[in-house]
Amino acid sequence: SIFCFVVSWLFAVTCYSQVTRALVIGIDTYSPPQGIKVSINNDRQTFPNLSGCKNDAIAISSVLQTHFSVSQKNIDTLYNREATRDNIVGKLKQLLDNSRENDLVFLFYAGHGSQVNNSLSSEPDKKDETIVPSNAWTKPGMDITDKELARIFNQFIDKGIKLIAVFDCCHSG
Repeated sequence: SIFCFVVSWLFAVTCYSQVTRALVIGIDTYSPPQGIKVSINNDRQTFPNLSGCKNDAIAISSVLQTHFSVSQKNIDTLYNREATRDNIVGKLKQLLDNSRENDLVFLFYAGHGSQVNNSLSSEPDKKDETIVPSNAWTKPGMDITDKELARIFNQFIDKGIKLIAVFDCCHSG
């Protein structure tokens, strides 16, 4: 029923927006490239590879094109190893720069979600929820926090851009 609601809402909003753009992210590959040794970080778990996230992202991209007439040139995709922290944040900022008032931006993320400690958080659990980029194994602090995403998302809203964000990951609420 949630899928039907999102599809119906997306259809209605698409009819009244100027341009629809999307960033579709699917990450199955979290392990470092073969031959690279990673030191274990005691305060951080390692993330196993997933299966199906890239396929889900490809399917969403196809639905955007076939059912909502979103031009392929307006859909950016990041799959597996190309979905690094810098690439995800960079593509979000590029979407913000390229979008205008009344445009619709659709973000889809399928991959690991997590939590990290934040002693300065106002939340009772003192944790930030995160999305985990493919290169999270490189060093601590590579996740993209809910607060960082909120700052970026608020810039879309302040600019009058309609934003739909769908997260298929743990801790997505």
